Amino acid sequence: MEQRIRILIQHLVDKGMEITSIPDFIRTVTMILLADPGMSVQELTRQLQVLGWDDVELDATTLYLLLATFDPEVADRLIRWVGSGRL
Repeated sequence: MEQRIRILIQHLVDKGMEITSIPDFIRTVTMILLADPGMSVQELTRQLQVLGWDDVELDATTLYLLLATFDPEVADRLIRWVGSGRL
């Protein structure tokens, strides 16, 4: 799990996110997904922007890393979800 967290953090930093913002970003994404787990990446990005994350462009890779980091069993479901064209 620690390795996955490092990968996620490095991915977000590479996308230009300040390392100090990452916990708040993860918390915000989690809250949005808990409210509407079926939300697409585009809808999630729009919701993040409404909440003040204007400089964040969420992509499927970032979402995959977030979900896989905190729920390892989600990887199989994500692979099927990506294959279905939802992302």
